Amino acid sequence: MPIVRGEIEGYTEVWNCHHIRKQKKRPNAVVGQPKFLYNWPPAGVTQYGRAVDQGLAQEILTECKDWSKKSVP
Repeated sequence: MPIVRGEIEGYTEVWNCHHIRKQKKRPNAVVGQPKFLYNWPPAGVTQYGRAVDQGLAQEILTECKDWSKKSVP
């Protein structure tokens, strides 16, 4: 599992650093690097995020805590 997690993290880092370029046929497309657009959105962008339900998050963590310790048959 650590190998898979490492590969996913590596891919995510590469993806978030690439540059989205301007396109003639898509004048309203958002341009820039995904990691900067996510963390520091341009002025006028509406934030649709919601707070995490801490009770549900704790329940999911409790159910999944032993996943990495189980062996595949």
